[in-house]
Amino acid sequence: MYAKILVTLDGSEFALDALAEVARLAGPESTVELVEVVDSVGQIVARTTSTGLGFDGADAGLATADQAIAAQRDAAYEELRAVAARLATTGVALVNCNVLEGQAGPAIVEFAESAGVDVVVIATHGRSGMVRAVFGSVSDYVARHARPPVMLVSPAAGPLPDETGEHVREEAPDEVTS
Repeated sequence: MYAKILVTLDGSEFALDALAEVARLAGPESTVELVEVVDSVGQIVARTTSTGLGFDGADAGLATADQAIAAQRDAAYEELRAVAARLATTGVALVNCNVLEGQAGPAIVEFAESAGVDVVVIATHGRSGMVRAVFGSVSDYVARHARPPVMLVSPAAGPLPDETGEHVREEAPDEVTS
């Protein structure tokens, strides 16, 4: 059992697969820190303009970016609250919901350090080869840079059991790094 567990979520079904491991790792006194990372203003502006802030109507662009971040943040908190409720059905009582801004990998590593977590649980998307090279891997970044141990959960791991106890996990996690 771990006292403080960080779980990363990204809105995908793959990320929810990690919840089965969290339920197994957490004890009645454990604190679970749910984390989702949303875009920063700089990321949105960089993706939507060819020259960043150097365009006419920069103020309007920033206002739109702020609105997009607010919408992402609201959606992330809604998802995290739903996940916290699911974890509560497994006996995990203390769950904190955290929405961070910025690049996912560095934001997660920084939060893990500042929150003093004992373990990071993160789902992999199962990408390999060229797709992984092009899109990168948040789980790989976290595993290489985080100080606490990192448990990587593969997409085949399966979801958190529901109220009836169905959907039980059949495979062990991919790996634990330290």
